[in-house]
Amino acid sequence: VLSSVAIFAGLGKSAKDHHPSANRVSVVVLPVENLSGSAEFNRLADDLTEEAISRLSALNPEQFGITARTTAVQYRNSQKTAAEIGRELQVDYIVEGCLRADGDHIRVTGRIVRTNDQSYIWTHSFDLRETDQSTLDTFGTAIVEQIQKSMPQN
Repeated sequence: VLSSVAIFAGLGKSAKDHHPSANRVSVVVLPVENLSGSAEFNRLADDLTEEAISRLSALNPEQFGITARTTAVQYRNSQKTAAEIGRELQVDYIVEGCLRADGDHIRVTGRIVRTNDQSYIWTHSFDLRETDQSTLDTFGTAIVEQIQKSMPQN
């Protein structure tokens, strides 16, 4: 699913004024794209996006900065490159995702892109038969595990 931060250190500070620790990973979760062609899957795409943001936001904020959903949503269907988004939001990684459906078969693909070189560092597809909470949990957990692995080692 899958994109961080114009995190503000306090009210009135801009992203330029914020200087995160060198060991802090900043991430934006872009809205999961519904490639199914059916509006009935828009809710699932939104739920997957929200789950990834919620899971990542629960991590230590001193180590992980997660861009607000309301900021990330402006990049829905954007034609901007990963590098452009990275510069604009001052993020290290973008989480992106898409879902496709064929009959009762749903495939959700999540990806993590390193913004400085625009390369994928992880991608994984999940084949679903049902759209229940375990689907969201699996997607969210996989994203968190991969982002944690990306943390610079001290």
